[in-house]
Formats: sequence, structure tokens, C-alpha cells
Amino acid sequence: MPRSSGSLKVLHVLRTPVGGLFRHVVDLARGQVARGHQGGLITDAQTLSERADAILCTLTPSLALGLTNKGRLVVLHGFIKKTKKAPADEMEIARKRKDELTS
Repeated sequence: MPRSSGSLKVLHVLRTPVGGLFRHVVDLARGQVARGHQGGLITDAQTLSERADAILCTLTPSLALGLTNKGRLVVLHGFIKKTKKAPADEMEIARKRKDELTS
């Protein structure tokens, strides 16, 4: 998908994909993709209902950033990015935490 100059990269992270929150995130992701943004979805569910699995299967091809719903997610660091380039000190914090986790 070509990326327009004003597009965003949006990654949705949520727990088990069920109920109203799941429907909301799916609708939101579809709308963002339709407007030219790059989207992705991460859930922590190891098992999905047939309905949720079917919804994710139809949504996945349009998600430029992909779908992950198996395994575990570890957030190493979070910050508000105010420039195009991530600050070196913030990236260093994330790298140190990753090294601590993997050693």
C-alpha cells in the first residue's frame, strides 16, 4: 500500500479479542486503513472464537503492520515521540531493558 505524506502508523494493542472493545478496534482499524494509514493489531489471546478468528482473517491482509495474536508481548519502554526520529536516550533505555530481559 503506498503511504501518503500525512499517513500514520497505528498499532492497536489489546487483551483477548472479544466483545465490544474488539468490535470497536476492528472498526477503528478498518477506518484508519481506508484513510490511508498503516495499521497493525496485537492481542494476547492464544485461542480465538471462530467468529473472532474469521474477522481477523479478513482484516489481516489490509494491516500493513501485521497481526500478532500468539506468544507474548513485552513492552520495553514507552514515550511520546515528538519528532520524526526517536530520541537516542529513549532508544538506549529500550535496548538496555531488552538486554536485561534476554540475558
